[in-house]
Amino acid sequence: MGQTKIPLKCFLLNAENLFIFLEHYNQEDLSAISEERWQTFTTRLGGHKPLIKIVAMAELILKRDPQVIALTEVGGEESLNNFNELFLDKRYQTLHLPSNSDRGIDTGFLVKKSLLLKPQIISHNQTPLNLQKTKFFSRGLLELKLAGLHFFLIHLKSKLNKSGDDFEGRRQRNLEVRALAQILKSYDQKPYFLMGDFNGIAQKEAFEAEFAPLYHQLKLFNLTEHLPQHEQVSYAYFNQFGKCFPQQLDYCFTNQLGIKLLDKGSVSFLDFLGNRLTPATLPFSLKEKKQLPSDHYPLEFDLYLE
Repeated sequence: MGQTKIPLKCFLLNAENLFIFLEHYNQEDLSAISEERWQTFTTRLGGHKPLIKIVAMAELILKRDPQVIALTEVGGEESLNNFNELFLDKRYQTLHLPSNSDRGIDTGFLVKKSLLLKPQIISHNQTPLNLQKTKFFSRGLLELKLAGLHFFLIHLKSKLNKSGDDFEGRRQRNLEVRALAQILKSYDQKPYFLMGDFNGIAQKEAFEAEFAPLYHQLKLFNLTEHLPQHEQVSYAYFNQFGKCFPQQLDYCFTNQLGIKLLDKGSVSFLDFLGNRLTPATLPFSLKEKKQLPSDHYPLEFDLYLE
């Protein structure tokens, strides 16, 4: 008889400013309060993420019931813990280490307690990106070790360039991807998954120049490359005229050992009702987009542990 394989459902989501600070919360019933009341639970600048959006994200997670969740744009350990405890029924272990973000948008993992596994988290945030050791990851790189697997979570530099000294952030993103490649070289003999918000186009057939090391040096597989092109979407960009341009900014890559564990039929981007994302379910306007729980759509995939 063959050895039984253990399924592991994984989830990747940019949670768009998941700030949940509750210094003035006194166990009020969150299902019965207004948005105005919700915002009074903190005095921090910027307030909380809107309650209705947090609830919708939590409902999606509870419906899909993933065992491993990788989150970007999380407002630190406090926000991650509050999200798990108040909205996810304390079902998960929270794993977080501070990032280099100047906006407080960190990365973090949630691992299902029912797995009865002991996850370990490692920070690569202080890896220097240049010889002078003056450049570092703009947010950070976390590594989750779980059941012999290595999950790397990254949020690469965005294309915003307020200082005007790095067009579309390309120089910084290029340094970050090169550092990623150097780190991952030492994991060739281990199954690993590199996921996150790449803030750029990284499809195999049409990638921006900074992503070349993922394919040419590391020979990675893009989990979503087999999807129909119209389903390779995690973000809807609207230009100044209101025209929508679907893009894929969120990715998961794996090596030769990792691809053997993947159920390829399980890979999909989801809408916030938990259905496979289609062009018809994308927002029709910027106003509609702003009402979504996040401005990014989640990626779901299943692995089989041997």
